Amino acid sequence: MIRSSDNDSATMLWDAVGGAAGMRAGNSRLGFTGTVSDPNDFWGLTITTVQDQLGLLKALTSSTWPLTHRSRAYVADLLSQVEADQVWGVSEAADAGTTPVLKNGWLPVDSDDDLWAINSIGRAEHGGDYYLVAVLSSS
Repeated sequence: MIRSSDNDSATMLWDAVGGAAGMRAGNSRLGFTGTVSDPNDFWGLTITTVQDQLGLLKALTSSTWPLTHRSRAYVADLLSQVEADQVWGVSEAADAGTTPVLKNGWLPVDSDDDLWAINSIGRAEHGGDYYLVAVLSSS
């Protein structure tokens, strides 16, 4: 699911953490207040905010958050190996020759004539500095 968009894997992970209840518990622990799960417990319709997504990126990149160094390194490694056809969005801000870490999401929205909600979050190196970027769209 992280390297290649895969709904079945995302569903297995969602179920493994306890679905919406598990996500709420994790969000609470990390102090995220703007992320709300779908009332029908479908992970793909979770609503979030730029602030919470930047907080998630900080949790994955900062030693002051409750993840171990090993956990952060593992996730960063996965997010730096996204399939080539899914490397877009945040990666466009990265300098050539650097490896961004990113996760993109996209979904046609039935209630909006199937217009797409498209998101891109990640970390990019530009000019020798690292930037955390969260771009969220809605229909």
